[in-house]
Amino acid sequence: MGVDKKLLFGVDDSDFSCQALAAIGNLQKNCKNLKITIFHGASDSNFSFMTRMLKLSPDEPKKYHRLWKLEEKNILKKAIEV
Repeated sequence: MGVDKKLLFGVDDSDFSCQALAAIGNLQKNCKNLKITIFHGASDSNFSFMTRMLKLSPDEPKKYHRLWKLEEKNILKKAIEV
């Protein structure tokens, strides 16, 4: 019985990120006990900072937050397909 292995892999929307993920998957494809966790993240402080710098109205940050979440979802979907 093998030991479970876990890998945490951060992705963005770049081609390099997808290529790196594909390479890792290819190298580890025969490892039966491997679990890869994929994440994409930007801290909330970055979002807060950006909204203050752009001097957005109170409703605009909500709109941008929804757009960022949609973008994050699309990036993760693409990564899972890779």
